[in-house]
Amino acid sequence: NYEFQKGEILIDGISHDLSTPLTLLKGYASGILVGIAKTAEKRHHYVELIYQNACTLEKLVDRLFLFSKLDLGQVSFMMERVSLRDYFADFAAENTERLAERGLILHYSPPAGPAWTAIDRMQFQRVIENILGNSLKYKDQAVGHLAITLTDGGEGAYLLSFADDGCGVEEKELPKLFESFYRTDKARTNVAKGSGLGLAVVQQIVHAMKGKIWAQATVPKGL
Repeated sequence: NYEFQKGEILIDGISHDLSTPLTLLKGYASGILVGIAKTAEKRHHYVELIYQNACTLEKLVDRLFLFSKLDLGQVSFMMERVSLRDYFADFAAENTERLAERGLILHYSPPAGPAWTAIDRMQFQRVIENILGNSLKYKDQAVGHLAITLTDGGEGAYLLSFADDGCGVEEKELPKLFESFYRTDKARTNVAKGSGLGLAVVQQIVHAMKGKIWAQATVPKGL
């Protein structure tokens, strides 16, 4: 019964998220064909919109393909021993300025020790990029802040925290954020802002690397 419901949610989510850009693609292409876009400038604008929606579809299909492969255990993980302290020191040095230009101030608090652990670098990067993307997407002021903190969690584990000061979500929604195709925007008005698969993929990657992931509210606000 659970597998049936899961498949039903996936089909429903895919239908919703594919239909919007497809409808827009047809509309813009029709506008060119029937002559609504009468000027060269208007036609160029329509072509740009067609390209943007095609890119949205491509990202959704790529993410869906990855989600499916992860769910079936068909993704090979190349695990290697990495110092998380040094990994995020390098990450902060390479990305702080770039993120600041986009209105997100990054602050990294390293642990005292090297924090050795095993990760797949490529898949771990997907996790970080998704979380950073969400912090950028849901900041509710011109300049937002993201604090990355790495601490010793005891018993050979480390706690990695990404805390922003964006709009956050209601407490009742926190456990649902990692469900496939779950979005706090029930109307699905803009698929380009998120397919609802990002955090589901993140959770699968983290679990495959023998980790745990959860969401909680940041005080006074954020996630």
